[in-house]
Amino acid sequence: MGRHIPREQWGLRIDAWKASGLSANEFAEQDNLGESTLHSWNTKFRRERQRGNRKAPVVANETKFIELKPEPPAQTNEIQRGELSLKIPTSCSKDTLKALLALVRELG
Repeated sequence: MGRHIPREQWGLRIDAWKASGLSANEFAEQDNLGESTLHSWNTKFRRERQRGNRKAPVVANETKFIELKPEPPAQTNEIQRGELSLKIPTSCSKDTLKALLALVRELG
């Protein structure tokens, strides 16, 4: 805090804040800014745009979506013993498989 940040940099900082998903307080702390200063610049730019000032930075405030693609289910082998059923990924290491089988034997 206490450093001068040019006006043109504030639009970029506010965009970064909005895109980060952090609260104003969290972002300000992370970027070593004053929270009230962050809010002041955001309000100032919003009012300038509302008045038709074309030089005011357009601050992103739209919700961002990230497309998530699910991974295909892992291939498994199933071991059943009485009411116990284990689905073990085919990628399971030999040591892990040995430990699981020992546990199954121990349980009965």
